[in-house]
Amino acid sequence: MCTDIHMRRRSLVFVRRSQLRAALDATHVQAVDTTGGCSPQPNYHILVVSEKFAGKRMLQQHQLVYAALGEAVSGMHAATIVTRTPEQYDADKDNL
Repeated sequence: MCTDIHMRRRSLVFVRRSQLRAALDATHVQAVDTTGGCSPQPNYHILVVSEKFAGKRMLQQHQLVYAALGEAVSGMHAATIVTRTPEQYDADKDNL
């Protein structure tokens, strides 16, 4: 049973990365399943780099990410979201 859940979550990670790239014109997207068990509701660590974040506050940036994920958010238990502009990412990528 856990194997099925892990396979499903791996597939969802790929879909979510694609959604974020397309919706936010992201130059870098990292989505990692951090659940660490057989829970049907996964936890994710999501890093998105996009020029669309320029001039926006963190809350506004996160709202863009949630909007891009759409209904996929309802299947998540928790998500840690890190957003950066390309310039911020270049300056900080060793610490992310």
